[in-house]
Amino acid sequence: MKQNKLIYWLVLLLVILNIGTLSFLWLGGPHHPPRDRPNGPGGLADFIKTELDFNSEQQMQFDSLVAMHRSEMRSIKDSIEHLKKEWYNQLKSGIDSASHESTLQKISFFEKKINIAIFNHLRSVKGICTIDQSIRFDHLIDDIIDKIGGFGPKRNENIPISEGPPPPNGGR
Repeated sequence: MKQNKLIYWLVLLLVILNIGTLSFLWLGGPHHPPRDRPNGPGGLADFIKTELDFNSEQQMQFDSLVAMHRSEMRSIKDSIEHLKKEWYNQLKSGIDSASHESTLQKISFFEKKINIAIFNHLRSVKGICTIDQSIRFDHLIDDIIDKIGGFGPKRNENIPISEGPPPPNGGR
């Protein structure tokens, strides 16, 4: 009898935990603040305007630069998306080495154009700055590039870099 009572309470506890878990998931769980986004309110453009304290004329120039930059980036990214689809579709139809390499070179070309476009955009932004703002811009550039994601993934400094691939068959 005592064992049945224990099982009853354990089952009841599990049912309550399941209901709580499902409710938590259905109601959306914890709400995390949005990550730093390059676009949108509170994004990189607002960060730059705020940190550099642009006047109204500079803000209009900056907004125009941002609109042109976004248009250019959208065009480049559309090209990359098209080429990547073409590249991966070669898995379906068979891989022709020359075509495969050619498509990969085109993708690399457009990836390079992204970096050039970002560089030129930031140079244009710096061009509308006053001397004091230009100095602040120089101090912010690492943060700006970091927010864009241009420096790549962060490496944990406590994790050593591998000296290369492991030896074959576990031997040395």
